Amino acid sequence: PGLYTVSLYAVDSNTCRDSASHSIIVRSTVFIPNTFTPNGDAINDVFKPDGVIEPIEYLMVIYNRWGEEVFSTIHYEIPWDGRVQGQEVDAPADVYVYHIRITDKNGENFEFRGWVFLLR
Repeated sequence: PGLYTVSLYAVDSNTCRDSASHSIIVRSTVFIPNTFTPNGDAINDVFKPDGVIEPIEYLMVIYNRWGEEVFSTIHYEIPWDGRVQGQEVDAPADVYVYHIRITDKNGENFEFRGWVFLLR
């Protein structure tokens, strides 16, 4: 995310030169998957938001179907690996609810609530 200048420089067959520049703003974009499979195959093994984002503040909380917190983190680099936090036990295959709050480096705030399906 941020402000970038994009430039084009061109030379034709007669050696005529020209250039053009334009500034663009790249905003943070966030993608949140709806399913993950923590089975150790290195494909979709963890759950976390992804996209073009540089968070300075972050909170992700995962709840089971009874509203009990099973995982939370304030570190964007730490995804949910499908285990119950504080225990070395796998959370069962089920639908879980997430609440994610992000503030990016430009001060833009994002808040997401939804569900994720954990497949085993």
